[in-house]
Amino acid sequence: MAIDFPNSPATNATYTVGNRSWIYDGAVWNTYNTSFSGSTGGWSSSQTVRSITTSTDTPTSADNGYLLTVDTTSGAVTVTINSSLGLTTGQRIDFMWVGAATSVTFSASSVTLNGTPGLKLRARYSAATLVCTASNTYVLVGDLSA
Repeated sequence: MAIDFPNSPATNATYTVGNRSWIYDGAVWNTYNTSFSGSTGGWSSSQTVRSITTSTDTPTSADNGYLLTVDTTSGAVTVTINSSLGLTTGQRIDFMWVGAATSVTFSASSVTLNGTPGLKLRARYSAATLVCTASNTYVLVGDLSA
């Protein structure tokens, strides 16, 4: 099915066909998802950083929008995502492995946590984003391994 986009659209104009939507950035039409809701964000300010310096960590809702750096030498690190995290759909937390830990693994407690091909950061300097897709349902996307 061919899509007949409007001619000469204004920047930020939107166009929807069925359940798919696009936004015009001034040069091209880009798809975007309208099924998620949550607070809007921007890139006008720097991201707050919190360092994980122990072998275990359990993020809280205060970490919403933060970059959590795994900066420890304490061997294997486990980050537990549990039901008290309480993010809402569309909210996210970024993670980056910067220290000399031997591994960074994510585990779930009373929530659904999905990631492909697994729930581990692949190597030092790998990064991933935890995205809330529904109540107590999260997807980890990024440089992961099984």
